Amino acid sequence: MRNARKTLHWWIAHHLAVGFTTLYICDDHSDDGTWEFLQTAAHRYDLRISQTDLSITSPEERREKAQRELVREQHQNISWILPLDLDEYFYPESGSVRAFLADLKARYGEETFNLTLSFPINWCISGLNGHHPDNITGNSPSPRTLFNRHAPQEFQDHRIVRFICRPEALAETLPDPFSWSDHDVDWSLGRIMHDAAAQSQGDVRLHYDRNEEVFIHADRFLCQTQLIAARILQAALLALSYKLRERPTQNFDEEQLSIKLYKVASNGMILYFDHDHNKIVWQNIDQTQQTELAPFYLIGDIKDSIPRNGLNLWGYILPAEKLSSYENYLSVKHSYSELLGFLPLGLYYKNNKYNLINSANNECLFEEPCSFELVSFLSDSALINQTVFQQFSTLFKYGHTAPALIKALKELPWIAPSILGAALLHLSEKEKAQILPLYLQDIFGAASK
Repeated sequence: MRNARKTLHWWIAHHLAVGFTTLYICDDHSDDGTWEFLQTAAHRYDLRISQTDLSITSPEERREKAQRELVREQHQNISWILPLDLDEYFYPESGSVRAFLADLKARYGEETFNLTLSFPINWCISGLNGHHPDNITGNSPSPRTLFNRHAPQEFQDHRIVRFICRPEALAETLPDPFSWSDHDVDWSLGRIMHDAAAQSQGDVRLHYDRNEEVFIHADRFLCQTQLIAARILQAALLALSYKLRERPTQNFDEEQLSIKLYKVASNGMILYFDHDHNKIVWQNIDQTQQTELAPFYLIGDIKDSIPRNGLNLWGYILPAEKLSSYENYLSVKHSYSELLGFLPLGLYYKNNKYNLINSANNECLFEEPCSFELVSFLSDSALINQTVFQQFSTLFKYGHTAPALIKALKELPWIAPSILGAALLHLSEKEKAQILPLYLQDIFGAASK
């Protein structure tokens, strides 16, 4: 792969979620931060990463050589391998790679299964579903939430396959994906969702952009994928925190933020997050016991008057259980930066009414501006994890600029990556470009208004 930072994190997370134990990834000398991201992600999960041989001029030949070297070096550690491109996502029908292999054994019989070196898995070519590939950034939702429609099963190009193979089948070259094209499409055990329309142009894109049918299981692995993606993002932020600590401290105007926790109330109603319907709702406190509602709070420094251009805050959903780690995330939020557990918000006040805007997508949290009261709590262990509150307060002790964050980081004995990410979301574009590596600029830059 080359220059894959926009979707690589989702691709990795998806295939770990379906049950692959190890991912072998060969980078063709990317210059967009892909290689640096892979190095960071490999500290969190079992990714075996390498780079191609640039002495070979043909990209195809470089990739084939990398594949042969992989099989030669790792064949004793591999039981099965499924070669995939970055726009291909494996979906086992039974819910995991292990179950998929068990289904193959049951279908073909143990003797045939043990003697067969490779088994075909048909493509399922996804359409664009109204989305434009040029709008995809590193902060975009998973392609599996965007491209979940496809042509009917009889579409001829679905006949192309990938083969899940024993390593000895890959000793020389990849099995020909067109060698199975005279067979009917079979998705009964699994399929390869292939984002061919998103990766093509012109008439070819029009050919692949078929959206007649919905893949109803497209979100089957989404929850686990998001959890893994959140962990990878946190690993990247933790690595960033170490690098920022090494930077020299600059002179700057200090302006400490008075971070507080706010409950949002209006006419006897409290703001909650409804997990059943994936939305923020007003609810009478006496009626919350029968529903899957979680308290929704604002974190920030709210002044007596709201500036004309709004005030930056963060939304926080109180977990059902106190967190000892920071792997909590807003599971219904699909943008990558929203997996941090803190929703970047802008608070606006006009004509005696408030509006809260999701800074990641500029969407309003309410259907229309409304009146509500912000009830402040300095800190309350019954409401919010104490360490969360303390980390926010300490990180902003010198203000909310890049130099202020770097100075505060040097004084923190440890940093919760999610909270550092929350701070980055509201920095100016210029400051983000100054302190973020390429693979994080795309993610956190997209969160700004």
